[in-house]
Amino acid sequence: MLRPSPATGTMMTMQQTRHQQLVEVIRRANEIAASTELDDLLDRMLDLIIEVTHAESGTLYLYDAESAELLFKLVKGDAAATQLRGQRIPADRGVAGFALRQGKPLFFDDVANDPRWDRSAGTATGFLPSNMYCIPLHLRNTPVGLVQIFNLPATSIDDHDELVILELLSSRLVTEVEKVQMLAEARRRERRQQALVE
Repeated sequence: MLRPSPATGTMMTMQQTRHQQLVEVIRRANEIAASTELDDLLDRMLDLIIEVTHAESGTLYLYDAESAELLFKLVKGDAAATQLRGQRIPADRGVAGFALRQGKPLFFDDVANDPRWDRSAGTATGFLPSNMYCIPLHLRNTPVGLVQIFNLPATSIDDHDELVILELLSSRLVTEVEKVQMLAEARRRERRQQALVE
């Protein structure tokens, strides 16, 4: 009987570990998805994305189509940057706007020297990331927001598996946002109908 070489055994062990990590991430995303409170769901999902990628910080923007702006919904990691929460920027501005227009995940490896980086946010907070992923969030080809994660370790940057997990979690986030919004609308309709009956 042929025995696997040590290298083959190590590769199989690495694949099993990756599989276990993916299963755990999916389990945790499913647990988060049980939430019916939008803010809680967004908060916990962004925490999971930051944790899985080993990033230092992250931002979740929601896209306001009426005003063509991105709303800083959540800002995590950098204490000074949390002052951006609730502020708005034009949706065509900076790296975030560029990624939203491209409609696909983008990696920026040298943020400080990228001409698309909007320095006003960094100047206001003193936060200057070295690198970042931007993941646009779309629902049926319509932009609904964007996730940015900052200062990823070198081991995460070129890892195809990490990007797949990141895209999976971002897609899940959009689906769950839609679910919570539909549930909230159904509750509003139910309350209106109940008020008419009374």
